[in-house]
Amino acid sequence: MVKVSDKSIGDEDKFETNYEQSNFDKIISTLLCRSDKAKEKLEAKPVSFFRLFRYASFSDKLLVGLAIFLAILSGIGQPMVVVIAGLFTNVLLLTDQFIGNDEFWYDAFVYVYVYAAVGIAMAIITIVQYICFKNVSLNVARNIRSIYMKSLLHQNAEWYDRRKAGMITSQLNENIDKIKDGIGDKVGLILRGLVMFITSLVVGFIYEWRITLITIAMGPLSAALMSLMARIVDRITFKQMDANGRSTSIVEECIMNVRTVAACNGQQMMLDKYSASLDVARRFTLRICSYLGFFDGIFFLIMYLFLALGFL
Repeated sequence: MVKVSDKSIGDEDKFETNYEQSNFDKIISTLLCRSDKAKEKLEAKPVSFFRLFRYASFSDKLLVGLAIFLAILSGIGQPMVVVIAGLFTNVLLLTDQFIGNDEFWYDAFVYVYVYAAVGIAMAIITIVQYICFKNVSLNVARNIRSIYMKSLLHQNAEWYDRRKAGMITSQLNENIDKIKDGIGDKVGLILRGLVMFITSLVVGFIYEWRITLITIAMGPLSAALMSLMARIVDRITFKQMDANGRSTSIVEECIMNVRTVAACNGQQMMLDKYSASLDVARRFTLRICSYLGFFDGIFFLIMYLFLALGFL
């Protein structure tokens, strides 16, 4: 059981302190061409990823270990599916006679059975891994909520007077939900993708190292392209959100002053004003979709170009 201190959890608020992001977060933001995010100051002291599991029970930690093991197996198994499909394709291409060729049918059905078995195994492993991570995230979020409520009950009236309306409930819901999402299946996705990437490189170098080197060159170029796209789209998205906010404020203003609008016969004026604001947001949305389509086209062009170079 986690002990709750009688010390006010707002004592540190007497001194306004800004905290820096972790080095890992700074590196990720820099790699994604978002250096402005890396320089942002945090109002609360950041907590390391592994410290989030200090509220997990022993059974939850066992589930995390099992889920990590299954995620690694799933990451290794995905490239193996491609290898099995390639071996099956070789059987089809290297056989001259299909009718009456018992050896061909035997080899073909062996790969079919192996392919089906690996597919079923991957499905079961992925589902079990998802359930484990999901249960752990729910249990940890429940424990954090319980401890947070116990801490709130130990605060004095002065602490509540220094808090803004809705701040306590927002921390209870939004922040804990972010923790739940961060330690849930997303961990499995990241780990599975990392293991899949490493396994794919190993398999590629084993079968044909020259084609693998050509396709690897596509990685940095694609990453730079996607980072540029994210940077441009984010800048336009902020403008779109601002336009949507102005449209929402117009609606709120009209509803709050509905009697005045009706008395002054200003319904059509407010409607035109709202339509003009929505038109601005629509133009930003069209720009976002245009950039997404353009960069997606460039991405697939680069991918197919490097694949074509690999077969030359």
